[in-house]
Amino acid sequence: MPESSEYEVAADRVGAGLGEWVLVSRGSGSRQIRDGQALPIDAAAIAIIDTVTVGNRLPTANGKAIANLGR
Repeated sequence: MPESSEYEVAADRVGAGLGEWVLVSRGSGSRQIRDGQALPIDAAAIAIIDTVTVGNRLPTANGKAIANLGR
């Protein structure tokens, strides 16, 4: 995956650490929380990604397999 100099700001609702990959929800879905309140946010991290597989193979970055993301 090519590195980008662009960043996106998202509310962290799962307690992700620095460098961890997360699943991001955008738009009205990111504003909803369990007790029914709507929050004034446009994007929220909703899950921490542990492993990525593509076609039963681990993807590579710079020639190295990405087996365990951010851990």
